[in-house]
Amino acid sequence: MQFFDPELFVRLYGFLSCLREEYREITVAGALMREDFPYIQHAVGEWYGQFKVHNDHIMADMREFSTCTSDWMTRVDDTKNIYGTWWCCCYHMNAITKENLPLPIFVHHDDIQFGLKQMDIGIVFLNGINVWYQGFELVFPGVKQYYNMRNTLITSILYEPEYLKKHLKAWAIKRYIGMLISYRHKRILLYEPATGKGCIMKRSNKEFIKGFLRVTKMAVAVDVWKLGGGIW
Repeated sequence: MQFFDPELFVRLYGFLSCLREEYREITVAGALMREDFPYIQHAVGEWYGQFKVHNDHIMADMREFSTCTSDWMTRVDDTKNIYGTWWCCCYHMNAITKENLPLPIFVHHDDIQFGLKQMDIGIVFLNGINVWYQGFELVFPGVKQYYNMRNTLITSILYEPEYLKKHLKAWAIKRYIGMLISYRHKRILLYEPATGKGCIMKRSNKEFIKGFLRVTKMAVAVDVWKLGGGIW
C-alpha cells in the first residue's frame, strides 16, 4: 500500500500554476520514501541502461544535513537521463496520446518504458513531492520474474539494441545462476498459473523472442506496402 501527505497536491498545484510557458509540458516527479523507515529516501528518479534500473542515490538518509544540502538535492541540472516512475509522477496532458501510450503488454516496467519516452520534455523533482511505500525487497513475488525478464528485454531492444545483441545470453545465464545460489528455486521453476505449463523465466524469454519476430514481420510487411504505393 502507498501513503502520501495531501499537502503533496497543494505544492504540486502551486508549482504548476506558476510555470513559464517554455516549461509548460515538463514532467514533475516525486521521491519514494520507505514506509518502514520514513526518513529513508529509496529513490528520486532513476535511469536505465545495460538491463538495469540505476539509482545513483539509493537509500539516502534525509535526517543528514549533508544529504539535504548536497548538489543532487538542491540543483536541477543533473536530470538529463533521468525518468520519473509511477509511484509519484505528473505528466502534461499532451504526453497522453494514442501514439504515446505505454505498450499494452506491460504489467511491470511500464513506467520505465513510458518515462524513457518523455525524457526530451524535461523533468524536475521537488521537495515535498513524495510518497511512502514498502521496501522493494518485500514486493517481488516469484511470478513477477516472468515480467522482470520479458519486459526488461523489450525495454532494452527499444533503447539499447546493440548492447542487447552482445550481452543477452550472458545476462540471462547470470539471472538463472543468481536464483540458484540464493536458493530461490521456486522463482525459476514456478509454473505459469493459467496453464500450469512451463518455467516462468524460460517462458518469458521464449515469448519475448516470439513477439520480436512478429513485430519484425509486421514492420517488413508495412515497408513492402509502402513500396507498392500503399496498395496490397
